[in-house]
Amino acid sequence: MTEPTGPEPGDVPPPSARRRLDRPPSDRYCDAERSAAGGSGSVPRALAFGLVAAVAGVVVFTIVAGPLAVDAGLVLIAGLMGLAIGRAVATGGGSAMANRRRIGLSILLFLGALVGAELATWQFALSEGGVLGPIDYLRDTFGFLVVLELLAGLIGAAIAAA
Repeated sequence: MTEPTGPEPGDVPPPSARRRLDRPPSDRYCDAERSAAGGSGSVPRALAFGLVAAVAGVVVFTIVAGPLAVDAGLVLIAGLMGLAIGRAVATGGGSAMANRRRIGLSILLFLGALVGAELATWQFALSEGGVLGPIDYLRDTFGFLVVLELLAGLIGAAIAAA
């Protein structure tokens, strides 16, 4: 009869002889996610960062255009709002987002922010006794500045997100 060379089925090796892995098996999934993302950043994070910048821009724009009734600096504010949104999206998206996606998201967020700011300014005018609709109000009050605000913000958002 020959002696068995290995452990019998059901035998448990002593604790000192147990094999330990260098790292947990779940680490392989973390490494794959990090390498696929190319660093920190994601679309939801870029959207969140961009929304924060957009809301801040809407507040500043509305305060300057509404209660302060200053129209001279609105083109500059719109351009800075576009730059801030583009930079926030680029920071939040990092290298995980393609350049075109960052620019597209920045432009969409800026457009929404500008429309929101213009509507908030119109609502302030209504609360002060205005009677015009939003398009008539913007045309009569700001005129061609609305187009310049749009262009300044779009250019700012595209440059900062690229």
